[in-house]
Amino acid sequence: MHTQRPTMDGEAASRGPGGRVAAPPGGQTRLSPVDALCVSLILEDCLHQLEILGCIAPCAPAKIPGIRTSTDQEFRDAPGQDPIPSDTLRKVQADRRFAEAVIAETLQEVRAGGTFQSLLSAVASEKEKRDAHDAAIAREEEARKRVAALQKEIYDLKKEKENELQRLEEEITTLKDELQEAKARSAMEGRYARRMAQARLSQAARRREHVELALRDEVQTLGSELDNENRVHMDIDTFLRRHYADLSEQLEFWMEKYDHDLEAKQQELNNLKATHASDLAHLQDLARQYSEFEAVVIEDRLEREAERKRLEQEELELRCTVKIQAWWRGVMVRRGLGQYKAPKKAKKGKKGKKAKKGGKKKK
Repeated sequence: MHTQRPTMDGEAASRGPGGRVAAPPGGQTRLSPVDALCVSLILEDCLHQLEILGCIAPCAPAKIPGIRTSTDQEFRDAPGQDPIPSDTLRKVQADRRFAEAVIAETLQEVRAGGTFQSLLSAVASEKEKRDAHDAAIAREEEARKRVAALQKEIYDLKKEKENELQRLEEEITTLKDELQEAKARSAMEGRYARRMAQARLSQAARRREHVELALRDEVQTLGSELDNENRVHMDIDTFLRRHYADLSEQLEFWMEKYDHDLEAKQQELNNLKATHASDLAHLQDLARQYSEFEAVVIEDRLEREAERKRLEQEELELRCTVKIQAWWRGVMVRRGLGQYKAPKKAKKGKKGKKAKKGGKKKK
């Protein structure tokens, strides 16, 4: 599917007043009415062909166990054709949809003002995306080189660590020899320590005998002190018994006061229960009113949602009607129907037209 390449800004500026394309003061390329009509017809034909291609082209649907689309299966089972991967089909469909969107937007712009700035913008955007992709590839290549350098650095570091490990093993061997020497030295020191401990034990035994004599004297002293403590205990016991009698009398007084206070608090509790019952009844009344108000609010929301859906449906029907009218207008233009029908000319004019056509054929 080939289309005529639109004239760019530089070409429009270079062509004179007699050309078919004029450059407006704003610098944006504008087509003449005849060229705009031709370009719009070509773009509309391309758009129809892309739509037809989208309907008949095989797609890559989601994989559902036990289900296959007939179009995809027939295309894959067609004799003499290799199966196309799903990723390729999705990419082709995406490119087709992008081209369809760009052509549709360009068609609207050509019909509206005779310009095609949206097409130039789309081409510039795709060029920027391709430049970004090339930059990403360059960054990936640089990252690969960096990874190779890091791998070499890791290898050098590994060799260095192996050498250090060998040095540490040699140090461990040396330390083991020193450990054997330390064990022998500790054995000698242990024998010396045992002899020192025996001497200290004998000295401690003699010291313990002296302490035992001192403790016997202290026991006698404590026996006399114990007699004094028993006499003091008898006096304290008598005092505590008198104090216990006084506390018993106070306990009876506080028990009577407790019974009186308990009755008062029980009466207060009954009053609070009555108040709670009245408050609970008031709360239930408020809950009933809230339920009624909530039902009214929900009903109002449902009515608003129904009105919104109705307005959306009317807007959708209006857009569909506009699209159908535009398609029918294009059909009338292409086939020359109605107001777009070519006017009839005289016979002499027809002969002259046939002569012109014959001259063109000779060329």
